[in-house]
Amino acid sequence: MRSVGRSYIGAYWGARQEPVEQCADRLERCLRGLRDLDPSLSTWFKPAASRKSANEPVDVDPVALVELLLAERNRTDFGNRVIERLGFEVSMWNGAEPSIGLSAAVGAYPLQPTILNNFLLRLPSPDEGAGSIYEPQTAEQLFRIAVESWSPEWATWTTRTFRRAQDSEKALPVVGWLTYLSGAHPVELPVGSAEPFHDGVLVKVSDRHEDATLDKVLLARDALASGGSLTPID
Repeated sequence: MRSVGRSYIGAYWGARQEPVEQCADRLERCLRGLRDLDPSLSTWFKPAASRKSANEPVDVDPVALVELLLAERNRTDFGNRVIERLGFEVSMWNGAEPSIGLSAAVGAYPLQPTILNNFLLRLPSPDEGAGSIYEPQTAEQLFRIAVESWSPEWATWTTRTFRRAQDSEKALPVVGWLTYLSGAHPVELPVGSAEPFHDGVLVKVSDRHEDATLDKVLLARDALASGGSLTPID
């Protein structure tokens, strides 16, 4: 993936009404897992008007995280009333170089099926000083933390290039270097591997990120689609 720039981990799921305390527990589990994995993921800061002023660290404590989630709720333009169905949102960054951004929109049960709950971790490329994150063992553990924390319907470690080359339907899974598909079963792939994980399957098109080419991603995607593993979120 080095030749196609930055990447991101995205986890997505449909309507799931969860109280703020449960969402905070998931966020805490995720942040603590990231903290123990790599120094660049150990400390997070609240967003501000500029990066220079974004220097207030996020307190990884359930009570503090509840307050953080409640502070970013969607409200109506008139009356400033909380829109309960849109759940909770949060964003933060690691306050260092290479810069890493984290955001989540969770606990939502909207009337529009096109609005998805999601967790996003925006990562620099290995060439920008993030090489340790892309080491196979660290990368797979990072991906597993995202899936185990949020229990999405699908998740991907991909790039904009990989995403643009696939179906544009918003709720349809996007295959990347690593892909998780809830409820799916391992299928034979022309490249990489598929193994049981969480309550679905973990797909790897290659062991190392630099070997994850677009051709391999599309070959894996075609095989998964043929096997009925790529189903859109309802």
